[in-house]
Amino acid sequence: MRRQQPPDLNGVRAVPDEKSFFGEWHFCDVGLPLAYTGGLLVGRDFIRGLCVHMGFHPAWKYEHVHELLFEHGRLVETRDASPEMARLRTHMQNGLKPGPAATREQIEEWVAGCFRRNCR
Repeated sequence: MRRQQPPDLNGVRAVPDEKSFFGEWHFCDVGLPLAYTGGLLVGRDFIRGLCVHMGFHPAWKYEHVHELLFEHGRLVETRDASPEMARLRTHMQNGLKPGPAATREQIEEWVAGCFRRNCR
């Protein structure tokens, strides 16, 4: 049984989302600012086989990455960070995960890095 359509949000009607894993409805162009100042990296087209999935994927694991900069909830700048992520992937190609001779400390550092929720 499908859930009922949610109420409008800022005058925008919800749209059924048949492909979403997380929900049945989504809103487009709501236009409500959030009290947030800072950046956000968003990625699309995950590149499979780069590393074991251990939580949140870092930005360099996506083919297309954009940085969104906000001031007081308003989007003030966007930039394509995909070329930087491609350079980072090339640079890291031989060091994505510890090798068979890795120390316990190196393995623990790698695991901790896989769970970081930033772009480092």
